[in-house]
Amino acid sequence: MIDDNENKDADSAPDKSFDYRGSIVLTIAWLIWSVLGFIYLVFFTDKQNYLMELVYVASAILSVNSLNNRKYGFNNTIRFYKDYVVLPKVLGSWSWREEKIKYSDIDEVNFIDYGNNISKNYFEIEVKTELYSYPIFGKKLEIEEIKEVYEYLCNKAKVRCINFTESFDVNNNSEDVDISSNNNQKWKGYLALVALIVSGWTIIGISLSTPYSNLVSGGKIFLISFIASVFFTFTLSKKIKNESEGEEKLKKWQRVFLLGYIGLYGGIALTFSLVYLNGKFDSSITENLSMSIVSTDTVDSKKGPCFHLKVDPQGRSPSSIESSIMNYGDVHICSKALRGAKVGDHYLLKAKSGLLYEKWIIDVAKLK
Repeated sequence: MIDDNENKDADSAPDKSFDYRGSIVLTIAWLIWSVLGFIYLVFFTDKQNYLMELVYVASAILSVNSLNNRKYGFNNTIRFYKDYVVLPKVLGSWSWREEKIKYSDIDEVNFIDYGNNISKNYFEIEVKTELYSYPIFGKKLEIEEIKEVYEYLCNKAKVRCINFTESFDVNNNSEDVDISSNNNQKWKGYLALVALIVSGWTIIGISLSTPYSNLVSGGKIFLISFIASVFFTFTLSKKIKNESEGEEKLKKWQRVFLLGYIGLYGGIALTFSLVYLNGKFDSSITENLSMSIVSTDTVDSKKGPCFHLKVDPQGRSPSSIESSIMNYGDVHICSKALRGAKVGDHYLLKAKSGLLYEKWIIDVAKLK
């Protein structure tokens, strides 16, 4: 614990201080992407997608938090005081407090190189106490600052310190660098690029599929999409594992996060793309379905109120296609044409079989 005297010391100038900030360009790009994505979903698409809206809102909040931290200095400096060090908090930054660690509580200070001398971005200083381990990542520090922070921590905590050598070359000029490791490093960028492409594909897919998204069922499209996405993600994971075998620079949590993101949103993107293809290139004959409203939903969508309908027992369709109509069963649709509707009302639905044999509703009109 830090006593009152130490809290007072925190307001005074530290013995030593280091900036600990990443690229502001990436953070601003992150914020712009989040805001534009949310605006596009809310104002330029008719289909309600709460999941994607929540993702964009959460992403925007996190990016604003990052910019705010950067401006006011929270979690953006490493500061050495007489009896303790202040480190940026990796988790739990919402409390607006940084980690204050007494030198007497530090058991070990380890230097870890995940990249086999590839770059300082893969350096990490691990500060270990009896209860916790605190990482200091090299990506936000210059190479000389990394050395100085490490040596300063070792001296203050009175623990063993290794000697830095010429092998830690951030310019990759050492002849000991394995060329295959440089090639493997690219896979992290490839995964990030695929994740970005999938994000854009999802937005485009949602937009294009909106006129064709009133499916009677859609289960087959959903199942095919996510099976294909899981298979692609699994194949990509095996490829990356083989290419990066024998090295640790591509951290497991980064790989899992990116592959999970690609798998989830790849499935969503493919689903909406197939919905678009199913309707856009559907050349089947339009069927007129006479149906009556059975029940209503309590929540409206952007398309309008949602209702459950079933084939009208009055039977307004010719007997020659009656069996085909009955195959539609109960239908759940959302449409502005259903505003003011109530249980028992009769509606004429125009439906088509779909290019991928997933039936969908073209139009809805009330029967007098």
